[in-house]
Amino acid sequence: MRGIDTNDTSRYGCAVKLTSLDLNLLVALDALLDEESVTRAAERLFVGQPAMSATLAKLRSIFNDPLLVREGRGLRRTPTAEGLRAPLTRILVDIQHLIDSSHDFDPATSDRVFTIVASDYVGVVLLRPVLEYLATAAPQVEIVVRPVQPGLLDDLARGVADLVIYPAGLLPRNHPFNTRVLFEDHFVCVADSQHPDLDGELSVEQFATLPFLGANQGIMRSIAEEHLDANGHQ
Repeated sequence: MRGIDTNDTSRYGCAVKLTSLDLNLLVALDALLDEESVTRAAERLFVGQPAMSATLAKLRSIFNDPLLVREGRGLRRTPTAEGLRAPLTRILVDIQHLIDSSHDFDPATSDRVFTIVASDYVGVVLLRPVLEYLATAAPQVEIVVRPVQPGLLDDLARGVADLVIYPAGLLPRNHPFNTRVLFEDHFVCVADSQHPDLDGELSVEQFATLPFLGANQGIMRSIAEEHLDANGHQ
């Protein structure tokens, strides 16, 4: 493996000694690159916008790159910034794991914050009783529940979410995360008992052609849609 020559500033821009680098800058960099907004990054880290602007200026000097550039009314990441996202996430996750491993986790006294990505349905069926239990077993632990949205696995990879509760059948088959079945459920169809086109039975073909009321998660596909598509029905 070739070592990095910290004197090679022609390749690495502004060389910075690790001992002189405030690691909090990496947390700020992660927020800035994730939000693509100085204002939102400042709100996320509970600091003032002027302070975050000053931090961005310092990061630009360290990486010898603008990192975020103006595009229309907002900001977008530069190619250098895009290349920093994955290794930055790994570094921050590793640091967090290092810190966590040095302390025995005691739920009765812990004040950690856990972020869970889950649907409203999961919130009612699974998380509500869990939160009721944690109110006694871990009274100082805070659980933040975020809605399901595109990029949920990316949030998990970058440490934005600690846990994703989602149907396995809707996830990519080659994802790198450990999974466990928490519970199983099944769908039923509810129809008017006096429906003129039904005689006690409802076939897939009838379901696909009759008007029906459905609910989805915006642009996210549902299990019902996946099963209907698998059977050749829109």
